[in-house]
Amino acid sequence: MVPAASAPAVFQPAGPPRKVVKADGFSLTEHADGQVRIETTDLWNQKLETTYADCDYFEKAVPVLERQLTPERGSKLKQVCFHKKR
Repeated sequence: MVPAASAPAVFQPAGPPRKVVKADGFSLTEHADGQVRIETTDLWNQKLETTYADCDYFEKAVPVLERQLTPERGSKLKQVCFHKKR
């Protein structure tokens, strides 16, 4: 049996975004389907583009993301998802 070639997943938002945070070189979007997408560069000027399945995954990743980003960009991470009541 030959293994199937795997293509990288392509991000497909479902519906309009709930919240968008934009700054110079930084984009953070909470989508209507609950996905959270971040597009920026890290402290080493490497591209950082990641989609989280929902706010739970994103919130757990924030401490790690804060260490990878400049303080200015890291301070914007809690502008999505954290407003929700549990």
